[in-house]
Amino acid sequence: MNLVASDPNVVDWHSIEMVNPVIVPQSGFPPKDVVRFEFVNDSSADSDPPLGPDARGELIGFSGFSVTGDLRTGAGIGGLTADLDPNVDPDTGAFLLARAHGWIAHPGHTDLNLQIGDNGLNYNGKRSSDATVIFGDSENSPLNGETDRNTSGDFPDAVVWATPEPGSIVLLLLGSLGLGLVRRRKA
Repeated sequence: MNLVASDPNVVDWHSIEMVNPVIVPQSGFPPKDVVRFEFVNDSSADSDPPLGPDARGELIGFSGFSVTGDLRTGAGIGGLTADLDPNVDPDTGAFLLARAHGWIAHPGHTDLNLQIGDNGLNYNGKRSSDATVIFGDSENSPLNGETDRNTSGDFPDAVVWATPEPGSIVLLLLGSLGLGLVRRRKA
């Protein structure tokens, strides 16, 4: 996934954390907990390579994915796990996907958009071309996991208004801003 600002000079990102809750805890040794994603790729601007070009205005390539593993089982995102996932808004069905942290770089405002990243989007053995997602506003057109990579929706997913106070901190809880993930199968 990507998080892109329309004005890259407003926000200077320093990290992103993928939300990966334990959905069903397991006992035994070793415990094979059921989590949202078996593996996550979240990091900071200090990562090698850094998130985006100097991480100013965009966070590129954060992700969650699952393959068959020995220590954990990735349940994914969708209707089957929504009732068990503690980070799903029961009223809207929106999943909290990540927390992005950064600083105000310059006063102003910028639109923020989530995008499907270079790795695409798929689920449950399906191809990327079979998966679609709607980020943010439900009026946004669905984005296809194969053909709409690195594409923003019709409307911004969030807006940041930066005041000129030095040291202001931006903390975006992507899910609480109404950024949801909806999967639909093609008919």
